[in-house]
Amino acid sequence: MKSTPGPWEIKTVNTSVGHCHKIMPLGACLYVDNQTLPRDSVNTASVVALANAHLIAAAPDLLQELKNIANACYREWDNPDDFQAWAQSRAKFAIAKVEGK
Repeated sequence: MKSTPGPWEIKTVNTSVGHCHKIMPLGACLYVDNQTLPRDSVNTASVVALANAHLIAAAPDLLQELKNIANACYREWDNPDDFQAWAQSRAKFAIAKVEGK
């Protein structure tokens, strides 16, 4: 995956039309505005931006799958291997979504 490694932070930026919230790597800035891309090239920035977008878009699904796995009781499964297979499949689903697959 080519997304920007964490940790990330949320910054509030004042614009001419109001406040804007930007998600960026801790201590850095991917986008100061829509035209500023502090990266080696627009092509690299485009690949990173797309990977970042997949990661951000998948965040609700990641959270839900983590909650599902964390709240599941393995004792309710007849076979512990079935529980493990289920948990792994849910995690793999969430990872695939992050990776845009």
